Amino acid sequence: MPAGGGGAPVPRPGGPATRPTPAPAAIEVRNNQLETQSRNDGALLDTLDSLLSQLALGPDTEKILMHRQLSMSGVGAFVAAFDELSRRVVSLSSTSGALPGHLRAMTAIQRRGVELAALQRGALARAVAFVESELAAGHHKGVDLAGLHAHARQLRPLLALAARVSPADLDRLRRGYCAAITALLARSAREIAEAARSAAAQLTKTLSAALPATPVSQASVAPRGQSFAMPRRQENALLASQADPEARAAEPDAPVLETAFVTGLQKLLDTFIPLAQRELDVASEIFSCSEDGSDPGPADQGPRDLGEVLVSGPGQHILNLASEMQGPHALVGIPALAAVFAWQRRLTRSGQGKGEDEVASALLGLLERVEAQLTGAVDAANESSLAGMRRYVAQRSTSALSASAVKSTHVLPFLPRFLESVRRVEAALSQGGPGPRNSPGRGAGLATLSGVRGGPPRPSPFGAAPGAEPGAAAAGQAAALALARRGWATQLAGALAAVGEVAARDQKHGPRICLENYVLLQRTFQSRREGPLADVAQRVDTECHAAEAAYIEQQVDYFGFTPVLALSRKLDDLCNSQPSTRPPAPISLSDATSMFATSTNGLAKKLGALAQRLLKHFGSSSPELVPRIWQRLEAICLSRWERIPKQLRTWYPTFDLPLTVPQLKAQFLSTKPMQTKAAP
Repeated sequence: MPAGGGGAPVPRPGGPATRPTPAPAAIEVRNNQLETQSRNDGALLDTLDSLLSQLALGPDTEKILMHRQLSMSGVGAFVAAFDELSRRVVSLSSTSGALPGHLRAMTAIQRRGVELAALQRGALARAVAFVESELAAGHHKGVDLAGLHAHARQLRPLLALAARVSPADLDRLRRGYCAAITALLARSAREIAEAARSAAAQLTKTLSAALPATPVSQASVAPRGQSFAMPRRQENALLASQADPEARAAEPDAPVLETAFVTGLQKLLDTFIPLAQRELDVASEIFSCSEDGSDPGPADQGPRDLGEVLVSGPGQHILNLASEMQGPHALVGIPALAAVFAWQRRLTRSGQGKGEDEVASALLGLLERVEAQLTGAVDAANESSLAGMRRYVAQRSTSALSASAVKSTHVLPFLPRFLESVRRVEAALSQGGPGPRNSPGRGAGLATLSGVRGGPPRPSPFGAAPGAEPGAAAAGQAAALALARRGWATQLAGALAAVGEVAARDQKHGPRICLENYVLLQRTFQSRREGPLADVAQRVDTECHAAEAAYIEQQVDYFGFTPVLALSRKLDDLCNSQPSTRPPAPISLSDATSMFATSTNGLAKKLGALAQRLLKHFGSSSPELVPRIWQRLEAICLSRWERIPKQLRTWYPTFDLPLTVPQLKAQFLSTKPMQTKAAP
């Protein structure tokens, strides 16, 4: 202690410093601050406890949300629990404004928010997985579309839950639903396609047993890639049946084979195109989960993708069935295209109703692929037909075959097959046009190849105006007919060229070959002189008339009347010229007498041989030609025979023919060819 004993203690050197003693006032202030802070901390703890208690879930809520197996019976409880959880999560968001920022920043609050968000994500994942499994299992349980619709509507509370929390998951569920619907549609489409194939296979067996053994009937049911020869006996039976109405009526209806394919494809289109549009509308209604009922739409993809999903299932079966219309069945693509064209027009001009825009582009894309398949098959069939004609002509052009082959050639084998394809396509169009159909019984109203003796032809769709049917069906029919017309015009040009090329190899048999084949064409197209095939029919008529005139001229020469007709034509020219002075006689009296004597010598025998020749040429293939050509020959000869004496008496007043007109007419009558029906 320092001297004096008073004052502050003096620290010793090297010892610890001593604190100054606070003033009483400072101590009081500090105590007040601690008391205030203690009260504030207590209130904050009370607030935190209150918030945590508010964020706590009910006793069963967390258990329900974390339960791994969700069932349809527990959907209501799950949705209620999820709603409770969502309210807690929303209250912690910065946008809700439910909590001030300093409270949200508290560690306990943030930790609880992370826990609730994780619980929400897990519950949502379980809900989405459950909906996906229910939708995917729906089409495996044998339910139909209506059942799947009802089941999806029962899941709407879960869909609404996904729509509020995760639109991307809602789009995922929508696609899963569309995939389930597509699976059901694909199953139905497969059944329809298989039914069409089964019907075609059954008809193939039936027709193989029922049809006569002709190349055309065989070609109707032949395996793809096979061809058939044309034996003369079978050719005669075929062509005779075409001219004989009784035989034609008894022949089985080969086009029903193609009708099985066409009907199957049309049923697929008529069923699933409207159904795809309707199903997208139903999907929009089921997935309209907002309060106003509007569809929130997919989050990451355009709505067209959903249309493609719905169309993909049945669309693949439609494409598969269309791909089978090739080879021998390729021309059936023409009536099938009528349905495709009709639906393209309907979809293009359809209204803008809900759902139609989303699926129309997918349907139009499918129809474009079907059109490309069918059109390509038809074009390939036409090209194959032309190639077959060229091969046939090339085979007949060899030196080893040309001499004998032309003599034995009658109707070229590719021609009946071409004409049969015309009949088959017409029959398929008549039996099953595009669009809604109330068709008569099978075989009613079919066009035929029946000839002149067969009576008037039955109605053909190629003779009807496109406006006879309303709207899209008529447009589709017209487009298909235009395609058929182009193909047949090309094939007809190739057939005429091939016939002419084969006929040109032999001057003796050439006119007969041309006439025999052209008459078959004329018989086919006689019912098409009006309508889309009028120009084709007109060309056939022109070629047939020219071939008939050339053949008649050849037969006149055959029985020795060519000099007589040539003299008569020359006398016509001289008598019609009316010169100022009488021209010199075109033939001397002795030469005229000798010429007429030679022409009439053995005339009955010559006419009899001509009659047998006509029967040999046309008795089997075109029997109606025999009396027609005979009558034309008789009319030409009698007309000239009657005029010649009057013309020659201008120079030789005493001239007379060795036969009178009645005598010549009697010669023709006595040798007239008599046709008898060939034995079967």
